[in-house]
Order: sequence, then structure tokens, then C-alpha cells
Amino acid sequence: WIIDSKGIDWGIWKNEAHVKLLHLGGENVKDAMEKITEERVRRGKLIEEQQASTGVRSWAKMKNRPPLMVVIVTELTALQGALGKAAFEQWMAEELTQMRAFGGLFFVLSRMP
Repeated sequence: WIIDSKGIDWGIWKNEAHVKLLHLGGENVKDAMEKITEERVRRGKLIEEQQASTGVRSWAKMKNRPPLMVVIVTELTALQGALGKAAFEQWMAEELTQMRAFGGLFFVLSRMP
């Protein structure tokens, strides 16, 4: 799961089998963000289903759990521009606080001037 808003740094990963989503710039960054949220919600439902039958309450203890989800974001400003500041802050807060419990990690990359 890679959001590369400039579209130049991560393009070499385009054909890798383990890359589920690769956003390389353009106007559909909001769609990429929605897909990340959808996957987090899907994982939460899987945990709920297993919790009901086995008592499992986290991704780490699930049987047949989905693979670790790694989200790499290269430009936060592009995400903020797609949603607006308030909605972006809400999205980030929700994703960052819940993703780890559902088997995901976020990496936000930036460049030094």
C-alpha cells in the first residue's frame, strides 16, 4: 500500500506481487485513502468474527490472519489537499490509532531540504 503523490519515487514497485495498492500521483489520492480505510474496516470485521467464536481480540492472535499491511505515504500535503485539513486530520487520527490493532503499520516519509 503505497501513496507516492509525486509518482516518481516508488514506481519501480508497480509490478510487484505483494504491492496491493500503488498510487502514483494524480487526482485519485482520495480513492486510495478510501481503499486503505476499507481494508482496515474489513480486517476489523474479521477480528470481530473470530472474537465471537474463539475470543481472539487482536490481529496478532488471529488464526489465518491476513498479512501485515504496510502503508507508505510520501507526501502528507497531497492527502491533506485531497480532503481538506479537518477531514485529513480526522482520517489520520482514525487510521493511525486503529491500524496497528488490525495488522497494519504506517510509514510517513519526508525529505530533508
